[in-house]
Order: sequence, then C-alpha cells, then structure tokens
Amino acid sequence: MTQNFWLISQLTKRDFMQRYKGTFLGILWPILYSLLFLSIFSFVFTVVLSVRWGSSPGNGALMIFCGLVPHLFISEVMGRSPMTIVGAANFVKKVRFPIEFLPIVAVNSAYIICLINVVLLLLFGFITGQATAISIPIMLMLLIPLYLFAVSVSWILSALGVYFRDISQIAPVVVQLM
Repeated sequence: MTQNFWLISQLTKRDFMQRYKGTFLGILWPILYSLLFLSIFSFVFTVVLSVRWGSSPGNGALMIFCGLVPHLFISEVMGRSPMTIVGAANFVKKVRFPIEFLPIVAVNSAYIICLINVVLLLLFGFITGQATAISIPIMLMLLIPLYLFAVSVSWILSALGVYFRDISQIAPVVVQLM
C-alpha cells in the first residue's frame, strides 16, 4: 500500500514538474494563471460591465471564479484522460506496471492546480469579506467528492481511449459544450 502511494506521488510530481519544465517561471505559472484569470474577471465585471451582485463589487468575479474552479479541473481531466494509457506505452508494454495508476496521476496533477485555485479563491474571498472561517471546511468537503468524480471520469475515458482513439478528439468538444 505504501509503495503504491509512493509510486503515485512520484509520478504525480514528475508529471506536474514536466508540464512546466523549460519555462522561465516554472511552477509559478499555475498561480500566475489563476491570478490573471481572477483579475480579468474582476476587471470585466466591475469596471467594464459595472455588475454588482450583492453588497461588494468584486462579488460577481468571485462567484464566477468559484464556479470555474471545478469546471477547469474537470475539463483538464477530461482533456488529458483519453491519452493517459496510450501515451505511456513504455509503462504498459515493457514493464509490469499497474496501469490503473496512470489516470490517477493525471487527476492528481490537475488537482494540484485545482487546490491552488481554491486557495486563491479563499484568499480573495477573505480579503473582500465574502468568505468566512466556515468556508474552509465546506470547501474541503466539496473537494473530496469532486476528486473522486474526476478519478472515475478519468478511468472511464482512459479505458475508452485505448479502444477508441477518437475519444481524445471528442473530449475537447464536450468540454467546450460544458
């Protein structure tokens, strides 16, 4: 059991680091991307559209970002999952390897970015007065079923992706429809 956990954690770390390898800012990109996303929404909804939801002008941007956090997580999982097993042919063909871990690694890598988004969401929620101390355990209770749902979606899509390679072409369209 501990070997499986170690293997999944090492593969997740490798996958996450490989995504930002060779870039100038490295692993700061997920944080900067989320900050840029939140600042664009804040600017558009408070300055350009002058939308006021509730008592605070920044409330609308936080509400939309709150909805986008799980959407971005699931869309990344759906986009990457169909090719996880096919893309790791060396693990599947040459080494005795538990292939059910490969979709979990893809989900874990996306989950790290999701957790960064949640931390930024809570931070800006506390700054604007939209979040309270009870928001943290509520958010954690929501993230656990979201993770389990993402793992199940990833297992299904990665299994289908082995037999139907077109799933990798259809998944981005489905994500856009969401």
